[in-house]
Amino acid sequence: NQRCKGMSNKFQRFLIFFIFASVVFEEIALYQYVVSQNRIKSRVLSTSVYKQEKKTKEAYTGCRPYNISHVDGEQPNNSVKRVAIVVTGQLARVREIDTKMKFLIAPILHQGYHVDLIFSLNVDVARYGNLRSGMIDGPYTSFAEISDYIERHYWYFENLNLYFNEHTQPQKIERNNQILRRYDKQENGKEFLRKRFKADIQQLYSLKSAYDYMVHNLELPNKFTYDIVIRIREDVAFFGKVDFEYFTNAVINNQTDYATIDCNKFGGINDKACVMTREAAYYYLGTSFERMFIDYPRRRKLRNTETFYKFVMENSKMKGIEFPFDQFPVIVMRGFNDTGNCYHSFKCPLNTSIWYDEFMEGSCNRFHQ
Repeated sequence: NQRCKGMSNKFQRFLIFFIFASVVFEEIALYQYVVSQNRIKSRVLSTSVYKQEKKTKEAYTGCRPYNISHVDGEQPNNSVKRVAIVVTGQLARVREIDTKMKFLIAPILHQGYHVDLIFSLNVDVARYGNLRSGMIDGPYTSFAEISDYIERHYWYFENLNLYFNEHTQPQKIERNNQILRRYDKQENGKEFLRKRFKADIQQLYSLKSAYDYMVHNLELPNKFTYDIVIRIREDVAFFGKVDFEYFTNAVINNQTDYATIDCNKFGGINDKACVMTREAAYYYLGTSFERMFIDYPRRRKLRNTETFYKFVMENSKMKGIEFPFDQFPVIVMRGFNDTGNCYHSFKCPLNTSIWYDEFMEGSCNRFHQ
């Protein structure tokens, strides 16, 4: 008995030591990985974001402002409420502009805000994503085409500036197997998960690039800060007018720092669009890229971008609310092999009375509810 007890104690000590050593090793490996990724990130940012300041003001792909009210170059009036609408993603996936102008930007301008519309897009070929419907006003292959279309069709919009920031996909980001193991949809296989990792890196880096551009090219040089920032994906369309007052009233009453949509949440918050205060924008846009490498491998509840965004905002002590879908009716345009081009309204109550006939012409009749 004494011998068995001694062996048992030795085994317990060995097991405790082994577990402790494993945890320490994992922490050291994660720290080294984060440091290496931050070094890569710093090199990427120095070549793709901050060098934008050295480009000519006349370049579409630099920081050329175009003011629809024909006061190009006018210094901002700090007494005017300013809203930044940031379109992030990939240039190759921009298929639609009209609903963004009519249902999102026009109502905000009508309330007396000054709007800076910032297209911060990856100019590489689309690396991963669904096909997009091109039946509305796109597709667009350059910033010049986007600017020309808006100038031609929405020249009468006052107090609207256009800005363009190009960036490329970070090339040296190593695949993180710890993150891949956290993803849901494991049944789709390793190749699907690798593509998903690349897509998430692209999405989060686009947010970071947009935030750096907004701060270093617009706010700091002109000595102002935005009151509200709206981020939308490049591949969304609006099916009705956005109720902007729903959010501003909540901010005034100290009820929220950001708002998303009450569908397509997949266990977190909707990642198609987010309306936020300036402070919340720092966490959502400015920190998500780095936090993916720091927090994603450690947090077992992070399964997709929706749960990740929710974690970032809650961990940053930001309060959030959700728009009822009919007050922020935005969905993604997607293509399906079995149905052709259509609109993806997964678990969103699409109101077919709003622009239904115009949108559905030439598209599929199947909606994913």
